Amino acid sequence: MKTLYLDLVGGISGDMFLAALIDLGVSEEALNHELQKLGLEGWRIRTESRNVQGICGTHLDVLTPHDHDHDHGHSHDHDHGHEHDHHGHSHSHGHSHEHGHSHSHGHPHEHEHRGFTEIRQLIESSALSAWVKGRAVSIFLKIGTAEAKIHGKTLDTIHFHEVGALDSIIDIVGACIALELLGKPRLMAGHPVDGSGFIHCAHGKMPVPVPATLAILGARGVTLSQCEEDSEMITPTGAGILAEFVELFGPMRGIAAEKIGYGFGSRTLKTRPNMLRAVLGASTASAERAHDWESDRVELLQTNLDDTTPELLGHVLERALELGALDAWHTPIQMKKSRPAVELSILCDASQLSLFADLLFSETGTIGVRHYPASRFKLARQRMEIQTEYGVIPVKVSRSGSKILNAKPEFEACRALAKAQGIPLRELLSLAEKEAMRLLLPPEK
Repeated sequence: MKTLYLDLVGGISGDMFLAALIDLGVSEEALNHELQKLGLEGWRIRTESRNVQGICGTHLDVLTPHDHDHDHGHSHDHDHGHEHDHHGHSHSHGHSHEHGHSHSHGHPHEHEHRGFTEIRQLIESSALSAWVKGRAVSIFLKIGTAEAKIHGKTLDTIHFHEVGALDSIIDIVGACIALELLGKPRLMAGHPVDGSGFIHCAHGKMPVPVPATLAILGARGVTLSQCEEDSEMITPTGAGILAEFVELFGPMRGIAAEKIGYGFGSRTLKTRPNMLRAVLGASTASAERAHDWESDRVELLQTNLDDTTPELLGHVLERALELGALDAWHTPIQMKKSRPAVELSILCDASQLSLFADLLFSETGTIGVRHYPASRFKLARQRMEIQTEYGVIPVKVSRSGSKILNAKPEFEACRALAKAQGIPLRELLSLAEKEAMRLLLPPEK
């Protein structure tokens, strides 16, 4: 199976990702042909060859009507994934919010605003492949969920500025098309590193990493580090691409490079080249699998108890979950001399092993705790909030690849709301699930 390794030398953005894949060999003509299936007008992709610190690569801009009017041969270097809080106002800030993306022209950018539902319908009603549709919608879902949480809105009420803008749609859908044109390789990437300090936007100073980038990677469980670079290096669109496609983060291992592509931004970074390096080749890694599942490693702690009470067992389970256990349960067993007993189990992150061992020793009186490392497969999960006629309900969404498998409303939230509204809990649970699936699934044709 082919593997694509993303070397995040200078970070990642939507335009740098597209530039790197075009430099790798993706046909710009084929990419444009597929993007035309969206039925959108007023955009074009402009690429040019560049040499940065002795390395030849590609720089890319997605130009929209505003840019066409002001295209005097200089580069705006748009990353149309920098989505933080541009809802309901013109794009008039003057900072370079991507790798050289300077908007110090003194006039606003009038981008069209679109919400998640409109974007999903636009993509799903196109003639693009089912794979591209599913992955593109999933990226927008990740970004939209992060933005909604940051701004105190629900997914179906938030209206993106940058994410809903024409150039952002081209970036995100284009990224999925480019990967399909490469044969849908397995993706790996280096550990994400962002800059520090602040960027300026219409709402004032915003810390780097910007909130959406931090939330998108955090929701996937991807660790993020900062460096001394006083600049944004990973944009929300870049974070969305990483969260959607990358199976494993870390140093390059076991890849025989067949093709290498470089995608450049325009800004000169102080500490490193402003590039994204994409390496395509055959992988010797044993982790190749037929299913698009996520995986991680956890710890399982267990102890046998023959002298405890049901009330104490319930207390320990509740306490374990309060402290952040992934799960906790007890199982009836039979110990020596045929004594009835229970096996108490706690599943947790490896970093919490000592915490839960101490809990078992102090709360149960046991004199021994077993623990085992375990690898697990898990479906990709997200948390979203939906608006119903009775109020806002949090929902957990799980999927395999681009396929939505289920949307489960938070039980406790529904129970509290049902009680407050005086309606049957079962009715509210059903309503919430149907509304969530309506937002997530493609419209019927």
